[in-house]
Amino acid sequence: LSYSLTNHLPWIDVICLQETWLADNGSINIPGYTFYSKPRCLSNNQRRNFGGLGFLVNDSLSNRVKIINFPTDLELEDSFWISIKLSDTNVI
Repeated sequence: LSYSLTNHLPWIDVICLQETWLADNGSINIPGYTFYSKPRCLSNNQRRNFGGLGFLVNDSLSNRVKIINFPTDLELEDSFWISIKLSDTNVI
């Protein structure tokens, strides 16, 4: 991350990422944040990773995160959803 963004991280609760290009066990490590990811699966003829989605969630909220899994027949393979419970309200 650039210097200007890292200066503002304490005030950012959730960062949404796309095109992470991470392998199945890949991760992004930023102190103070928990990384949740959905890498894109490689097909047999692909030699490198592409796509992928992720969220960096401030550690102060990470115990309130729930990953939302949709049935595979909804064709939402290119989406990744989380819910964060704030008091009695869920934020999706």
